Amino acid sequence: MMELMVSIVIIGTLFVLAYPSFINQVSKARQSEAQSYIGAVNRAQQAHYLQHRRFGELPDLEVGIRTFTEHYTYTTEPEGVGMEAIAQTTATPTDNTIRGYLGKVWIGLAGGAGTTFTLMCEGSVGLVPVVEGTTCP
Repeated sequence: MMELMVSIVIIGTLFVLAYPSFINQVSKARQSEAQSYIGAVNRAQQAHYLQHRRFGELPDLEVGIRTFTEHYTYTTEPEGVGMEAIAQTTATPTDNTIRGYLGKVWIGLAGGAGTTFTLMCEGSVGLVPVVEGTTCP
């Protein structure tokens, strides 16, 4: 009987120690969806701009990304033209246990020529970051 009690105490202790790590890994796995989607949309925006000279909405990009998933809602907002063109894509979490993400693509100069630049920022738990300019907060 004593061995059973000791075993239960050991298993309980291991559970208490491992549970927070397990929950953290679940959140990271869910967040990897948003990171992959934002990265794919940023790359698709670059290709779309090179072909059409404008950024596109999600359906225009033809990357097969749904606007709603179990964990995130995705939106893309292209605006401006020429050197003022930008596109921001948000991954808004559907619950407050995972982080939000924002991707941004814009036109800038590199070596005297216009080119596209990208950025992906991670927000706080439950929030999408607000990005002013070309750096993450």
